Amino acid sequence: MAEEWLKDLVERIKDKDHAPAEEAAKLAREQQVIQADGPALWRSLADFLGKYVQEMKVDFHDDITIREGSLTFGFNASGGGQISVTKAAFPYVQFTAQPNYQQRLASMTYSFRNPVQPPNQAIQNTPIPCRFEVDQRDKVFLQLDGKPFHEAHEAAKYIIEKIFKIPD
Repeated sequence: MAEEWLKDLVERIKDKDHAPAEEAAKLAREQQVIQADGPALWRSLADFLGKYVQEMKVDFHDDITIREGSLTFGFNASGGGQISVTKAAFPYVQFTAQPNYQQRLASMTYSFRNPVQPPNQAIQNTPIPCRFEVDQRDKVFLQLDGKPFHEAHEAAKYIIEKIFKIPD
């Protein structure tokens, strides 16, 4: 049986360091969940963005704004999951997103200019803060601009509305 002073020492360590140890274990578990499930969420986000871009093309049909400023979507699964949405003009839109599961972040930026990008002039990118989070049920979700999106289609809708916002 352990000596009394050793038992007291162990109890003090457990009392003092229990919360930080629990927090470290929680973060490690969340990181494992993000590493395992984050790519599927990201792929789902890309699928919905692609679907919405395709639906936009159908809705534009033969409108002059699409004939004069093509709309494209790209997803590079082998290149780390980079997503891109571009409208060449009327309005000019450039969106790119790249996940980093290790850091629990995704780099998301967009540029918007109506009607076109000025020739030989770069347009400043606007970031969309994006984090991978884990809920109490160990389900990965995205946080965009500080807002939680538990469903990929809702996150994709938010992105499309944000990058194509036409000022009144």
